[in-house]
Amino acid sequence: MELNATEISNGMWSCFLVAGELAQVEQKIKSYRSNDEVISFIRGVMDKHKLMKFIKLRGDPKSNARAIDCRKRGNEYFHPRIRQYIKAVELYNESIALAADNSEALAMAYANRSAICFELKEYADCLENIRLARENPYPANLLPKVRAA
Repeated sequence: MELNATEISNGMWSCFLVAGELAQVEQKIKSYRSNDEVISFIRGVMDKHKLMKFIKLRGDPKSNARAIDCRKRGNEYFHPRIRQYIKAVELYNESIALAADNSEALAMAYANRSAICFELKEYADCLENIRLARENPYPANLLPKVRAA
């Protein structure tokens, strides 16, 4: 079975969340001073969870239309009556991966992912996603939703 980068990222994120290791992994990554250190750590984690055998990455072409579709599907899982946050964040992650750089689609996906982080009480991640949303062309009419940070 071959996985793409989004599926690998989602698998790792879910694994850390379920194992209660998300905060520790986040702190470890933030402590590194170079990309090489981060990559080395991630490779070790992937080896530990036997994800490396699935990697035969091919570039996912950017598509704002597909990114928007993923985000909207994620919204369905985030709905208060559904509350399937893991599935929602997987779709938001895919939306981020598909969205063109410096696009409204990218900003919206980050903002939506911040809401999931907030619900999961991952406040540092929530604020980081808000920062990323605001660095992109986030719609002016929605700015009050991300202004508190």
